[in-house]
Amino acid sequence: MRTIAVPVANRPECAVALDVAFPLAAKLGSDVIGYHIRPNRR
Repeated sequence: MRTIAVPVANRPECAVALDVAFPLAAKLGSDVIGYHIRPNRR
């Protein structure tokens, strides 16, 4: 199983990463997982 992990946020570079990840995943027969990480404010 192949998985491509892509950061997702409201930022232009994340949109570019997704634009690359989906065609690449289709070519490799893999899945795309998006993740959003933010700092703990405590």
